[in-house]
Amino acid sequence: MPESEVQRAQEHPTQASGEAAQPQWSATTDAEGSASVPHRNSFVKQIHDYQQQLELEYQQFERSLNERDTTADLDAMNWEDLETRYNDDIAPCIAREKEIMDEISARFAQFMLYMQVSNDHEAERAVKRLRTRIALAQNSEGQLAQKQAHHTKVLEAFHSAMALLGNV
Repeated sequence: MPESEVQRAQEHPTQASGEAAQPQWSATTDAEGSASVPHRNSFVKQIHDYQQQLELEYQQFERSLNERDTTADLDAMNWEDLETRYNDDIAPCIAREKEIMDEISARFAQFMLYMQVSNDHEAERAVKRLRTRIALAQNSEGQLAQKQAHHTKVLEAFHSAMALLGNV
């Protein structure tokens, strides 16, 4: 495809492909009559632009397939070169993935340490709460035993007084 056609296709992708025009963002006019472009998120714009670029590349690929000589023999494929190129291209991705996995592992180790410390701290607090409750229960039991002993003494004194009164 001549360079001028490629440039025209990049500028006007729907005109170059000969397909029906896709809906485009239209400009609106405000009260003063000036054109204003609708506000679009930059990420959405990037995705839209990338989709257009991929569509253009696909159309160019499709045209080159249609224009090729189907009777001509295919070129021999150098499979070792393909494997070497693949390994060269994938190595940085694998290295980056390993970095990410190492970072996740480190953060997970930090999280587990935090959970362990938090769990230990909570267990200590639970033991302290249990000891406090045991002490309160033992104190209440001691006070109840003192009251019972006091009531027993009062009752014995009352029985003694009644016995003295009855024997008089």
